[in-house]
Amino acid sequence: MMRLRRRGWHGGLLVALALGLAGPVWALPYTLVAPVVIDGSNNGGSGVLGTLLPVTDASGTSICLGGSCTDPTSQDWLLVQFVLGPGSADVDQIGIGAVGSNALGSGHFDDPDETPTGGSVASGVAQIDYDHLNLGSALNLEAGETSDRLFAAFASGDLPGPGLPCCAIPPGTASFSISSGANFSVQGAIVAVPEPAVLLLVGPGLLLGLGAAARQRPGKPS
Repeated sequence: MMRLRRRGWHGGLLVALALGLAGPVWALPYTLVAPVVIDGSNNGGSGVLGTLLPVTDASGTSICLGGSCTDPTSQDWLLVQFVLGPGSADVDQIGIGAVGSNALGSGHFDDPDETPTGGSVASGVAQIDYDHLNLGSALNLEAGETSDRLFAAFASGDLPGPGLPCCAIPPGTASFSISSGANFSVQGAIVAVPEPAVLLLVGPGLLLGLGAAARQRPGKPS
């Protein structure tokens, strides 16, 4: 009898996994594997000095600037933050794209940093504007300033994966275009944001499945 009950529990776990892995539950926030330094070797003579930073926290209030962007439970997001170093030229626009995928929307988080003024999607790239085409404006990202957390939204499953939270997710390549009089672009490998990724990955389907499995688990013998 105990053997049959164990099978029931194992079967319930399989049901949990089946329910969890079925359906659109692969939406994930992604970010850079490592910081990308912007300096004289890759800035196209623009005078931009700074660093594109990985984002390790996808929580908080998000604001859509252009296109179709909702939340990371229904769309993949690619997040980044940009900090300009001392003596850097202004940045009036940042584009976020992913090789082989078209962005659906652009946006930012409601952070107490330099906030963009607008955005759009052009040719599959999420465009995030400060005071675009007005480089003398105080609304632009300026030397010593840090951007809000910025993101591009993609259809669920468009970015690398799916992968289980226990395992490495294959890295993809992100491209960032930066406008500061002389436009240039840089690239970096991306992975899932580590902290919230597990919950967003398994989604409500797996939680429902685990609930069903738990109901099949035998109680303590009387």
